[in-house]
Amino acid sequence: MLSAPISGRDFTTNQAMENQITQWTNCPRSSGEQNLIFLDFVSPTKFDNSYFKNLLAYKGVLSSDQVLFTKIDVTRELVKKYTYN
Repeated sequence: MLSAPISGRDFTTNQAMENQITQWTNCPRSSGEQNLIFLDFVSPTKFDNSYFKNLLAYKGVLSSDQVLFTKIDVTRELVKKYTYN
């Protein structure tokens, strides 16, 4: 799974979203530079606030992105601010 850390499942990510990503990408068993996915699945070709809305809904594609909302107070406030702009 894309958002699962080495030690196991990432519980900061929405399980349904995690399953959806796995279906979209046919998650490869190995890493590599050719394994690509959009970080904003709502409007991947637009510059808008969908990325931040996804984080607010626990639908961050990467766990490193999702922790911007779930783990750090300062960045959580920024995610909220950018979501509503």
